[in-house]
Amino acid sequence: MRLKTLTASFALSLALTTTPLRAESEVVATIQPLHSLVSSVMKGVGEPALIVDKTTSPHTVSLKPSQAKDLQSAKIIFWIGESLETPLAKPIETIGKNARVIELLEAEGMKLLAYREHA
Repeated sequence: MRLKTLTASFALSLALTTTPLRAESEVVATIQPLHSLVSSVMKGVGEPALIVDKTTSPHTVSLKPSQAKDLQSAKIIFWIGESLETPLAKPIETIGKNARVIELLEAEGMKLLAYREHA
């Protein structure tokens, strides 16, 4: 019994001392609101990369080399979808081709509101 406890303790300490994968290079969010949501979920694990900062429009974004690198190394990419982020559709499809892409407009259970004027 004592041997099992020592083995379990050793395995646990080994697991805690190994270097975790860098969450920052593996998770990407395209716009600030998504980045905020994903950051909240990842709290304590890492910080996702942000492609479109708050000073840039997702309708007219042009990727910098560092942003392309983030897409290329991503394992998961969160974005709203092509109707909002048209310039990112091609880079996500080509540069981020190895990532799992989560398009929130197409997410199961997503309820879209009708367009409202003067709201």
